[in-house]
Order: sequence, then C-alpha cells, then structure tokens
Amino acid sequence: MEKIDLHRYEVPSPANTSKANDKKAWQSAISNCKAQLANQSLRQTNLELMDEYGPEAFRHHNLYLQNSAEREEAEVNKVGILG
Repeated sequence: MEKIDLHRYEVPSPANTSKANDKKAWQSAISNCKAQLANQSLRQTNLELMDEYGPEAFRHHNLYLQNSAEREEAEVNKVGILG
C-alpha cells in the first residue's frame, strides 16, 4: 500500500532561500498558507458533519438499496412465473 503523499500539505516559506527578500515569493507563500488553512478548515467541517449525520444517512441508503433489491427480485420472480 502506498503511503499518503503529504507534499501537497506542505507550506514552504522563502526564508533561508535565494528568494528570502523577494516580496512576490512571500506573497505567494502567504497565499498558499491561506489556501491550505481554508482547505483544512473545510475538511474539518466535513468530518464533523459526517460524524453527526453520516451514520443515519448510511442507514437510510442501505434501506433504500435493500428495498430496491427486493423490488427487483419480485419483478424477476414475476417475469419468471409468467415466462
């Protein structure tokens, strides 16, 4: 199994590089940090929603699948009897 690639979550800064005094490099780094923070905040919100509502939604979906399977099975039996 492959390891999770954490590279996308890194927020490198231009400090200690040749771009340490480059204003655009710092603005880009800050923009990247803001995007990473927004993404992580959204992921946390999604996890909280899934924790609260996920189990019930999963049960409803399973019930829907079970009812669909039963209807299809009844239809197959009906056609089988008539055919």
